[in-house]
Formats: sequence, structure tokens, C-alpha cells
Amino acid sequence: MTRNVLIIDDEANMRWVLGQALEQAGYTAHGASGGDESMHMLARNSIDLVLLDLKLRGEDGLAVLRQVRERWPDVVVMMLTAYGTVPNAVEAMHLGAADFLRKPFDIEEVMVKVARALERRTMQQQIAHLTATQFDPVVFKTLIGTSVVWQDMLRQAWTLVTSETDVLFVGESGSGRASVARAIHAASTRHKAPLIECDTRIYHDPLVTLFGNEHHEGLWAATGSGTLLIRHLDDVPEAFPMLGERLAESAGQRPRLFIITQHQSIARALTAQCRAYLNIPPLYERPGDIALLSRVLRT
Repeated sequence: MTRNVLIIDDEANMRWVLGQALEQAGYTAHGASGGDESMHMLARNSIDLVLLDLKLRGEDGLAVLRQVRERWPDVVVMMLTAYGTVPNAVEAMHLGAADFLRKPFDIEEVMVKVARALERRTMQQQIAHLTATQFDPVVFKTLIGTSVVWQDMLRQAWTLVTSETDVLFVGESGSGRASVARAIHAASTRHKAPLIECDTRIYHDPLVTLFGNEHHEGLWAATGSGTLLIRHLDDVPEAFPMLGERLAESAGQRPRLFIITQHQSIARALTAQCRAYLNIPPLYERPGDIALLSRVLRT
């Protein structure tokens, strides 16, 4: 999608130079010599970013900035300023400008700053879209992704928030299985009770760790009415029948069971214990989310 950039400067030559550079960089450039003309341009075009000169002939650039921010708050505004007006540029930042460029400037620097500002805007729009259209609990807003498969999975995950069903999370390592499990617990009615995670690989005797013995109560009992999240249970197949017995014996309050695995065969064996099955898509099935996640991590 082509981005639209509006240059507001009373010098025609400056508008032409910036416009040519923007067009060569793949943007659609628009020009306006003053505030009134720029308001018409903003109203008629879907402008993504404004390059605004602080010193317009007979006008105050800060006043134009205020109008843009009031009427089009989502538009990114970057100020153009001469050396002597840097304090005004700082004031412009307080009024909502994203950045300022000091004249005379390097065109390459302008293009880099424009690209970064628009990248930040895209990320903010995507996160705002997720916030507005998906889920209310704050914790689900951290599960960032706009791909269809990720969105479908989140909708399924949301249905498990109000359920007491034990859940099997199936997916490859690094796909976000544990993050989704934690989000479901945090948004559920059990959120005040503990979420205890157990990686069976790190314990000498995972069966005792999980279910206890005469000397040790085990994580099953320690979790109480919280959620017990077990990783790599597929490495301890002897735990399956014991787990089934505990679930059959349990009356009243017991831990909600979350099991994480990446093996479909193990998943089928565990479906008797976990009635809900949630498939977490790997990153290679959602390539559009990789760039979004990398930008979030850099911010």
C-alpha cells in the first residue's frame, strides 16, 4: 500500500525537492503552501504523514500543527525547522509532533526518519486494531499477531477463558504455547489462584514432583484451585495412567490442567485427560506476524 505524505512549506522549491525524493522512495507526495490549503488536502486525501515547516509565510506552523492534531490525531507530523527555531521545534514535540528535521537537512536522513515514523504508525495501528476488535483482558493484548491462523486460534483460546476444561496445547517449540496458556489462566476466574509450571525434564523423579509421595505433597496438591501447566509430559509416559487416576479421583476443587506438547501422537493419547485441544500455529505459518513481533521487541 502506497503511503501518502503531505509537505506543508511556503517555498515551492522545497516542496518540489522533498516531493521528488519521496516519490523516488515509493511514497505519494502532496504539497501545500499554507494552513488553509493543507486542511483541504488532509480532508480530501488519506494522508499518513505530514512534513510541516515551522515558519510559514504569514502563519504560525505551531497553529497548523494544533489543527492537524485536533482534526486528524492519527496522522504523523514531522516538523521542518531552521537552526534558530529549534526551541520551537521542541515545543512542537510537546504538542504531538513525532520528530523534527533541522534545515539544511540531508535528504537521505529525511527518508530514514519518514520510514521509521511510518513503521511506528503501522505497528500502533495494528495493535490498536487488535485492542479494539478482540479481547478486553489486558493479558490477551500481549498475544500480538494479525494473521488469519493466529486470530482464529485466539478466538478459540478466548472460549476457554470461561471454561473449567483441562486444555492440551499442541504446537512447535517457540510458537507461543506457554504464553497462550498463561493468558487463558490470567483472564479466567482462577486468576487469583497460582499458575504453577512444571517442566518434567528438570526433575530427577517427575512422578514424585507431580503427584507426591508419603514425604512430599507434589505440585498437584500444591496448586490447589489454581492451574497446573505441565511441559514435556510426553517424556514421562508412565505419568499418563497416574494422571488419569488423579482426575478420576478428584472431587470438588482441583487444579485446572494445562499440558504443552508438540507431538501429535502424544496429543492423541492425552485427549482422554484433556477435553479441550488448542493447536498453536508456528511462526512459519504466519510470516506477516514476524515483522510485527520484531518491531515490538525493538520498541
